[in-house]
Amino acid sequence: MVKKPSSDNLYLQRLGTRWYARIPVPYALRGEVGPYFRKALGTADLQEARHRRWDVLALARAEFEKRAQRPGTKKKVRSTDYDAFRARLKAAGPPTVVNALDGEEMTNPGLDLLADELERAEEAGADVGAAWDAFGDHVHGREPISEVLKDYLQRNPKVSPTTVANYNGTVSLWIAERGDRALNGTTRKAATEWLEKVAEGKSRETISGT
Repeated sequence: MVKKPSSDNLYLQRLGTRWYARIPVPYALRGEVGPYFRKALGTADLQEARHRRWDVLALARAEFEKRAQRPGTKKKVRSTDYDAFRARLKAAGPPTVVNALDGEEMTNPGLDLLADELERAEEAGADVGAAWDAFGDHVHGREPISEVLKDYLQRNPKVSPTTVANYNGTVSLWIAERGDRALNGTTRKAATEWLEKVAEGKSRETISGT
């Protein structure tokens, strides 16, 4: 499992001289609650604010759970397959962001919320392994193979049309077999087995081109 990144200023926001807790609201509740749960921490001292935020986080999560369990509340089921979750991570933004109020780098609260979601789903017995893979690839900046090829072709515009077609064909076959994921973690055995499967019925020249 990928460990969530930590930040000393996670869930904190400074307005003027005072500190507030700022907790992202789960997707299914944003229509009625808004994107963030905000509560004053009653202090201008950063160290004290860092201590008090955890009580507010517990309060916010209890409120989220209460609202989610109300009769008539529709739970929006979100896919945790690799591609769908990678798209959500991309929409949430980079692993770290800069707090506009104090200029300090902090963990992206949106990603922290998604990690919490996966942990709860995992505790409930759901298979979220593919989503954790997507989370790890996103946090470590590992691009899906389709993006790697796109970037390569943009940086090498003089590649011949035939070569481009071969690259696109090979990547399309790989994606169809193993999904549009980062290549990191792919074993030589898995790659070899894939090549052998692709090679069935093809000539030696075609295999070499692949």
